[in-house]
Amino acid sequence: MIWRSGLLALVVFIGSIGAVLAHALPGSVLLLRQQGSALQLTIQFPLDDLIVAAPELSALEAVAAGQPWSQELTTALARYLERHLLVTEEAVNRPG
Repeated sequence: MIWRSGLLALVVFIGSIGAVLAHALPGSVLLLRQQGSALQLTIQFPLDDLIVAAPELSALEAVAAGQPWSQELTTALARYLERHLLVTEEAVNRPG
């Protein structure tokens, strides 16, 4: 999801969570909210900062708001997040 303001929001639903560790970009906002037995994690950060950190994601600038992403972009973002986000459950690392 890309907003014209240049923010990227990603929502991850995680149940029975122990901890979330993230390496933050400048201007990042991490919001945690309980939704029943799950925990909702919303990550927002400026698109420009993401592209500086991960130039392989520069194609995100060309995606219009509300338009679907290519599988290639989705995979590249997932790879970036796997390197910078760690989720643990009962002291067991889970893929981010």
